[in-house]
Order: sequence, then C-alpha cells, then structure tokens
Amino acid sequence: MAIETRKEQMCALDWNIRPREGKGGKKKEIDLLRQFFASPDKLHTWQGWLRMILEDMFVLDAATVRPWKTRGGELYALEPFDGSTIKIVIDESGRPPEPPHAAYQQVLYGVPAVDFTRDELIYLPHNPRTHKVYGFGHVEQIINTVNIALRRQISQLDYFTEGTIPDLLLGVPENWTADQISRFQENWDALFTGDLARKRKAKFVPGGMKPEPLKPAPIKDEFDEWLARLVCFQFSLPPTPFIKQVNRSTAENASQTALEAGLGPTKVWAKGMMDIIIQHHLGQPDLEWVWGYGEQEQDPLTKSQIHAAYVGAGIMTKDEVREELGLKPLPKEQQTTNQPTEPGQNGNAKPDDSTNDDDPPAGKKEADQ
Repeated sequence: MAIETRKEQMCALDWNIRPREGKGGKKKEIDLLRQFFASPDKLHTWQGWLRMILEDMFVLDAATVRPWKTRGGELYALEPFDGSTIKIVIDESGRPPEPPHAAYQQVLYGVPAVDFTRDELIYLPHNPRTHKVYGFGHVEQIINTVNIALRRQISQLDYFTEGTIPDLLLGVPENWTADQISRFQENWDALFTGDLARKRKAKFVPGGMKPEPLKPAPIKDEFDEWLARLVCFQFSLPPTPFIKQVNRSTAENASQTALEAGLGPTKVWAKGMMDIIIQHHLGQPDLEWVWGYGEQEQDPLTKSQIHAAYVGAGIMTKDEVREELGLKPLPKEQQTTNQPTEPGQNGNAKPDDSTNDDDPPAGKKEADQ
C-alpha cells in the first residue's frame, strides 16, 4: 500500500522539459520530446511507464530501462526492463567497463542470456553503496519488519479460517467414555452441517455443561500500529490511516510534511534518470527535465504579479511570458524592447526646479530619445 501510494503521487505530478540555464531557442525540440514521453515505450502511457520503473526502484533498487534505437541510431522507445535479471559485470578496477565491453548481463533461469554495454542499458539504483555493486532498496532496508508483518497477517487470517484450537470447549459428565463423547460429537455436528440458520439457535443438552471460550476477541493491538509506523517511516508516508485517531490539524501537518519529505528524494532521482535519457540518448544536451507542482497550483494573481515584475525588470520578455502561458508571440508591431523601469521613464517624476516649465522632464527626454 505504501509503494502504491508513492507511485500514485509521482504519477500525479506535472512535468516539463526546458532549456538549461543560458540556453534557448529549443521550442521545436521540446515539443517533440513532450510527444515522445507521452508514451516512452510506445506501449504504455507516461503514468503506466513510470509506475513500472518506480516499482523496481522501491522494491529492488534496480530500476532498468533499455533504449531501443532505429537502424539509423535514433532512439525509438524506452523499454522498462526487469532489474532482478540484471547482473553487473565489473572489471579489474571494480566498476562496469566502458563500451564496447559488456557492463551488464541478463541472467534468465540461471543462464546468461544477453550482454549489454553501458550505452545499451540504463541501470540506475537510487541508493548505491561502495561495498556492494547493487543498490539498497526501500523494502530490503525493512525486510525483517516486512516478514513480521506478513506472518502477522497470516496469523490474523488463520484466526478466522484455520487452527487446532476451537472457539469453545463444552464439558460433559465425568462418567462418559471416550466412545460416548465421540458419538455425541458426531450427533452434535450433524445438527448444524449444511444449516447455517440452525447455528444461531440455542440448543438444550443434558448434563451440567459449562462453556469455556478459548480465543481472545481482539486481533489488533499496538504491535500492528508499530509495524505500520515503521513501514510508513521508510517511505516517508503519514501513518494516520493505520493508527488510532489523532488531532485533525496534527494529522494534516504530518501528512503535508511526509508528502514533501518523501517526494523530494524520489523526484531528484527521477530527474537524474530523465536528464540522462534526454541529454545522452536523445542527443539534447541543452535541455533538462523539470517537475511541476501539480499538488500545489500557484495562485493566478501571484503568478501574474511575478511575470509583471520580471518583464518590468527586463529579466523576461513579453514573448517569453506568453510562451510559458501557452500563448502565441505578439505581432511585430506590438513588440517592444524591455528595459528596466527607471524613475522618470513613465513621465510621472517631478521635474527639477531649475528647468524651464515649457521643457519636458529629463526622464521624458531620455525616454523619447
């Protein structure tokens, strides 16, 4: 549930491709890349493709993508690869060798199947280590907690389905023999077999039988909450759905903090992977991947004020703002050069007392010039 929640949150984020700092004039290339990433593997949508990558990252820390290229060398598709089948090949220096030597090997049913160079496979662990060639996944870090939780769930299931201890013991007269007890048990069971309604009706039997309940009623305690807290902490998720009710404002603050803390590292890792694909495999070193903030849309009034300040300070042009808003550039007759706004340029500055009343202010003269 924690893994699926994180995948849903990542897939709900907005994303974009933009020129790197100091680069520009890449609108056509950006549009083509947006179309490409709408279905990276030519089979699934962006959300479906990302979910498969995140699954291997969270569980195995072995997110793997195979770039499929055309005969002309252009990237055709990005196929998600089963990271559990990949063996890392290292040379005498302790690292995967450079092409054309094989750096990765796919092992199927214990038999080496395919060799890949570092250009033919993107293998990107989230948590690499110096003393291991493989990553350390979220699930592996809490593997003992996961095993306890699984066995705990099996035990809770067996409470309703299995077990050698019955729910209730009934005493019989002390002078009964084992054969009499067995025959009475068979007759008793025959009364209720196949008749669920009869089980809910009282029965009168001879003797001083005293019922003794054996199984305790509660099947959930603080231990279950402790397991839930550990798992949620590992994935930076709020444990509020699995624990006793807490103050509403406290729960909301914890949820927002967990969302920001948990998504941040995952977004950074995913951006690194996408930048490698864009800059190395798609041949666009001047472009980069950026995550939007789909969970927190910026206020339109605040956004317009920021744009107006950028245009007034000469940081952005009107056309750049219009492009960001998805609008077409202004016609040439409406285009003006953006200059930083100085006092007096708008003609509202107070003229100096030494100037002639008939002369325009100095700021207006500069503006006219």
